[in-house]
Amino acid sequence: MEITLSQLCKLSEILHVAVSELLSSPSSAAEMSTEERVAAAQANHPDPTMAARARLLGDEY
Repeated sequence: MEITLSQLCKLSEILHVAVSELLSSPSSAAEMSTEERVAAAQANHPDPTMAARARLLGDEY
């Protein structure tokens, strides 16, 4: 699977937002289920990549 520069930039942006959100409220993020993170991501960012980011973070955090 090849990743384009555009995709890499978008991923970098997503990761930056994710880390910022986790650092700003780690306790509330830890208490949220994956579904809650996805719903919050969709509410704050209708972009489907943000929902995907929430799902990925749910697996790791």
